[in-house]
Amino acid sequence: MVLGYSPAEANKAVSAVYKEDMDIETIVKNALKGLARP
Repeated sequence: MVLGYSPAEANKAVSAVYKEDMDIETIVKNALKGLARP
């Protein structure tokens, strides 16, 4: 699925929110919140 973010942007967003005990849904939600464009 493409949401308009480069792989580098997506990786940075996931790295910023990732914690070892998180499930994938929470990681994706939090990463997308961090990428939200005004």
